[in-house]
Amino acid sequence: MLFLKILKDAYTHSPSWAKVLLASVPPSLILGRQYRSHLKFLESSDSWPTERLLEYQRQRLFEIAEFAANTVPYYRELFRELRLPARLSSMEQFLSIPPIDKETIRRQGEKMLSEAVPARSRYKVTTGGTTGVPLGFWMSSDAYAREWAFVHNLLARYGIVPSDRKIGLRGVSFNQSKRGRFTQINPIYRELQVSPFHLTESIVTQILPEIEYFKPGYIHGYPSSITLFAKVALQGGWGMRLKLKGVLAISETLYPHQHELIEKAFGCPVFTFYGHSERLIFAGTAPHAEGLLVDPRYGLAETIDGELIGTGFLNRAQPLLRYRTGDHARLSKGPAESHGVLAFPRLTEVQGRWRQEMLIGKNGALISVTALNMHSEIFTNVERFQFYQDAPGRAELRIVVSGNFQKENDERRIYQAFSNKVGEELDIAIRTVDQIELTPRGKQMFLIQKLKTSI
Repeated sequence: MLFLKILKDAYTHSPSWAKVLLASVPPSLILGRQYRSHLKFLESSDSWPTERLLEYQRQRLFEIAEFAANTVPYYRELFRELRLPARLSSMEQFLSIPPIDKETIRRQGEKMLSEAVPARSRYKVTTGGTTGVPLGFWMSSDAYAREWAFVHNLLARYGIVPSDRKIGLRGVSFNQSKRGRFTQINPIYRELQVSPFHLTESIVTQILPEIEYFKPGYIHGYPSSITLFAKVALQGGWGMRLKLKGVLAISETLYPHQHELIEKAFGCPVFTFYGHSERLIFAGTAPHAEGLLVDPRYGLAETIDGELIGTGFLNRAQPLLRYRTGDHARLSKGPAESHGVLAFPRLTEVQGRWRQEMLIGKNGALISVTALNMHSEIFTNVERFQFYQDAPGRAELRIVVSGNFQKENDERRIYQAFSNKVGEELDIAIRTVDQIELTPRGKQMFLIQKLKTSI
């Protein structure tokens, strides 16, 4: 499955004509055999009785624990200290494993990697993180395809198929925004990407003919960005003309007033799912069901003092047992009278790490900090970072650097990465500092905003 990662990287750097050719290949072929077999499994197990789903989860949980105990140095030592057998026989044994967090990953380094997964079968994932403290970890090459099987399984609940076109309102780079282009086509994803950094009424109205010509089946993006887009649609009265099947809101908490506004603007279901880069918990909505349904085929979700603790089944390159996600929620059992998907445990009152914090652009555009999150290695030599804004159209990126930081080279890469996203809407100045501001309780904020914003 390393081929899929190589293909993805090659596609990113391919000319437009090559992307168009590749987009003619059905998604199921591009995503590969692992995707097809896993999607088939999900479809066949959607109606399993609760007992069978729980037994499957238990077997997969003990399998990943045994794999970690036998092949990961950190867990091999931990199981020995706890006097646990590699093959667990009870949930009590599993729950005796102490939870880990980001600091565990940083501190243990390569001791967290599986010796059974060669370097050619894994890839590096780097996330900027909501606290401004970068985190890097390794993912199995086949996890990407399996993840998409879960996403497409969720979309199918709302009648959306992989070949449907979509409007993307997420934080990708928009190199042409400086030239007045605020959309771009991503053929392989059948997506018209709309810049979330330029969602003013005049710009959205300007690109509306292109959106209608594209004939999207659904919208996929951040709640804050979709809400701004929906407000313009309501003002113009054109949202219903798109005839969307649904709106998928991701990565941020979707608030009730936003759900209502988006639904009113487009006249279609609004749904969401909870997930994260570490791929430990997957919980999505379903028609006529309350809360987020936690998929037991993806991993195990627990809560400790309200914090979500996850153990995922997809990643063998760096398996994480009982990982503290930093998110908080209420976790409860599904309805006793239900079966299959509707019997999944429920997440409610989710308080994600990504809050809807906003920067203000030169033309009044609201820019979600979620859209500025960087899944790249530009922060490899940065220990902490934080945005600060006290004037529209300008922001300061404060960074605490490591000893390996190369001022000219690293600053140029960081500046270019953000510039590719926001274009000329926001001027970003980089400043190296010894420390950054914390909350009264000692927590780090991703953004210090001195201006008033609302969505």
